[in-house]
Amino acid sequence: MVDEEVPTNMALMAFSDLEFNKSEFDLATYKRGLAYVEEQLVFYKKNEVMFTDQIVVLKRDASFKDSKINALNIQIEKLKKEKESNLIKIDNFEKASKSLDKLIGSQITDKSRKVVGFESYNAVAPLPTGLFAPLTIDLSNSGLKEFQQPDFEDMLLSQ
Repeated sequence: MVDEEVPTNMALMAFSDLEFNKSEFDLATYKRGLAYVEEQLVFYKKNEVMFTDQIVVLKRDASFKDSKINALNIQIEKLKKEKESNLIKIDNFEKASKSLDKLIGSQITDKSRKVVGFESYNAVAPLPTGLFAPLTIDLSNSGLKEFQQPDFEDMLLSQ
């Protein structure tokens, strides 16, 4: 039995030696895998910091662009209101122009004026001729008694 135990012990030792080598191999593989995972973790943490900074910058840029868009929208609304106001003014001017055209059209035309007796358009009709007495010469300053005008006092006394 002692002889049988020695080969069994040797086999057991060989088996445990093999098992030990396999455990060392597994440990080494595990350590290499762990080192790789740690390298990846460091890489991803660096990227996370970099991407976080980029996200902050992009959010700030987006905020600036949003405020610019809002300012432009306000300006567009003002321009729309101004356009509407200008369109209303244009409509009013067109209506006034049409009213003036109608007024001018309803006035007496040059042809009908000639029929009435006007030869040309005048703002004031010409004075009729020959309906007034001829001018007289004022001889009151000539010194002759017959041409002198009576004074105001003389008129009171004669009454």
